[in-house]
Amino acid sequence: MLAVSDFETLAQNAGYLMVAFGILIEGEVTMTLGGFAARRGYLDPILIAIVGAAAAIAHDQIAFWLGRRTGRAQLAKRPKLKLRAERLEPLLHRSRYLLAFGFRFIPGTRLVTPLLLGISGVRPALFTACNAAACILWAATYTTIGFVFGAAAERWLHEAERYEGPLLIIGASAAAIIWAYRTYRRHRRRRLTTRLIDPTN
Repeated sequence: MLAVSDFETLAQNAGYLMVAFGILIEGEVTMTLGGFAARRGYLDPILIAIVGAAAAIAHDQIAFWLGRRTGRAQLAKRPKLKLRAERLEPLLHRSRYLLAFGFRFIPGTRLVTPLLLGISGVRPALFTACNAAACILWAATYTTIGFVFGAAAERWLHEAERYEGPLLIIGASAAAIIWAYRTYRRHRRRRLTTRLIDPTN
């Protein structure tokens, strides 16, 4: 098993990069673990929040511009994504401002919502302003949760250093398992949809 010093070295050398890529796998878990690492003194909490917010903004901007350019084609190729977009349309018509701000806090909508907003012709400046504000708040919130969790762990565990390694392993493993499970379900549903559309496949 890796020693605590190994985690410290890994966090200090690649912690911010891990946060940036972790956003694409499981954002909340990644930011919470980043806040925990900051509490342990491995990383700077402000930099973690900045990196997390920047990665989230980049992800959402790419999806938004993809929606403006080829969004309808993307939905046509992905029936499940199209169904999610159709469910979001009533909210889009009621308040696109609220949707542009709020989707970052709703798991399962972070790809389809910016696509839909891009398709619907929302002004780029409006989307960028709402999305940036949401991502900054989201990143700061989950970094703080991780930081507070780290403080609680220090109070509750008299031998915290013995447990922080396993805690980080459990957190990282949980993120990987969730990502793998969601990927499996996505591919399985896609295969089932294809078979329903074309039984000869």
